[in-house]
Amino acid sequence: MKNSLALIAIVSLLSSCAIRGKPSINNSREIASVTENCKVRQHDTENMYQIIVEGKAFNNIWYSKPEMDILKKRLVKKGICH
Repeated sequence: MKNSLALIAIVSLLSSCAIRGKPSINNSREIASVTENCKVRQHDTENMYQIIVEGKAFNNIWYSKPEMDILKKRLVKKGICH
């Protein structure tokens, strides 16, 4: 009797887990790009740099190398650059 009750309890537990199934997966997330979408362009005549995001200038400001590195790291943290 005890064995059959234990068997019924185990079967009901397993069947309740099977009914729930897998948790739903949210497929709306975008997959991170392998290619870089941010590039750095150097000024023609000066030692200044501009960040290009997806082919367009992020803004019209030209930065020194250290400033440009800081800005690019911030854009990576925000998810704008990969």
